[in-house]
Amino acid sequence: MPQFCNVMTSLGVTVLIAMAVRSPADELSAADNRPTAELLPESTIFYAEIPELSRVIDVVFEHPLRARVEQFEPVRAAVLKKEFLAFQGAREYVESRLGMSWREAIEGLTAQGISVAFDPVTEGLAVVIRAKDEKTLTHIVDVVMELARADA
Repeated sequence: MPQFCNVMTSLGVTVLIAMAVRSPADELSAADNRPTAELLPESTIFYAEIPELSRVIDVVFEHPLRARVEQFEPVRAAVLKKEFLAFQGAREYVESRLGMSWREAIEGLTAQGISVAFDPVTEGLAVVIRAKDEKTLTHIVDVVMELARADA
């Protein structure tokens, strides 16, 4: 198994997996369809939402300029470096464990939007990710946690 966290760290990327433990009174139902903005305190001063992240990903990866950029010599050289190849190997390993491509995983995790908010009163930062469904979310979180435990 590739050392996923080591590969990510060597590329200068920090991966943080946070799981919040809530009391039953705090728990939001998976069926709670209220907009994220309604769940935040009134003192929130910053809120941003991307309702369909998959569309943003599509624009980046399906853009006509992508093929041209990939032909630039510095880009071609970068994808042959051992760090990039190690990252690709780690990504492929994670995809095999998930049983889906990373794009499918991201689309499943963010199908109902991703939001970021900041509240200065509580000094709280919230990142709310709404998955396609509970089954998809549970599967992806379980696999990622299994990989994190194995890499520890």
